[in-house]
Amino acid sequence: MEFTKDLIVVCTTVDSIKEARSISRILVEENLAACIQINQVRSIFEWEDEVDESLEFKLSIKTVADNYERIEEKLLEVHPYDLPEIISVPIMYAYGPYAEWVDNQCGENEEFEDDE
Repeated sequence: MEFTKDLIVVCTTVDSIKEARSISRILVEENLAACIQINQVRSIFEWEDEVDESLEFKLSIKTVADNYERIEEKLLEVHPYDLPEIISVPIMYAYGPYAEWVDNQCGENEEFEDDE
């Protein structure tokens, strides 16, 4: 077990497995995420003054904290919802070699290096 301040899990939901897979591939291919798990969930929520219930697909996006803003921007660009859930949870402890792998997978993102 290793303490880490850099790893986070970003979560969002979409209404189809096709969207979930498409978004996941984009984030991994752009080195914004090391791994994304897709799970089917049932969501109950109030929207436009009505309680609704639907099956959705939850994306658990494993990444580093430095990538959060870029992930949020990308999700807002490609997400099908008007008001998508985009939240992050810090990872307090992680198996050292796994944390290092996530960091290595998400580390280099040349497209944004010149902006810093």
